[in-house]
Amino acid sequence: MKHASTAKLFGLALLLTMGACGEKGIDAHFAPFLKQAVRALDKKNAALEKQWQIPLGTHGHPAITPKLDEKTGILSFFETDKKTKKERALVRATAECVGIYDPKVHIWIWAWADDRIPESVKKKIGRVRDYGHVRQSERLSKASWEAPVEVADQVTAASATVLGADASCFFTQAGLQFYFLLFDLKPGSQSK
Repeated sequence: MKHASTAKLFGLALLLTMGACGEKGIDAHFAPFLKQAVRALDKKNAALEKQWQIPLGTHGHPAITPKLDEKTGILSFFETDKKTKKERALVRATAECVGIYDPKVHIWIWAWADDRIPESVKKKIGRVRDYGHVRQSERLSKASWEAPVEVADQVTAASATVLGADASCFFTQAGLQFYFLLFDLKPGSQSK
């Protein structure tokens, strides 16, 4: 009988642990860091948005188009002149892809785990995975997982903190949301 009750207790403990690893329980010990990282990145994005007069944060702007040069890893934000239809690069930055969020199935996949992401924009992101391993953070170290979109913002902010990014952005392509960190922002000048 002692084994039966031990087995029941073990089963109950396992169920409770699994419940704790649900959306709110994953990385619960990491929540203060994530909140601080989100606040810090929001502050950086807001300051740079004001400086450059373009939306770099997570909300985007229909008149501004981000374009990634996959060979160089440079992400440029272009504005199209309504009259001439010419594009002018407003800002350029070295980009590091954090990952991709699929809003249809609510799945996050880290750039370091995705072969579709060019190497030129995932040179540093493996350091975030390593940071997560050391600190036992499933969100920072597991290749992909199911989550609400807010978690994509959180891990992007955590990545910005770990890597010292200047800002972040995301854009949607083919129904997927691509999250990037931005480094070394500079004014753009080319017209296309």
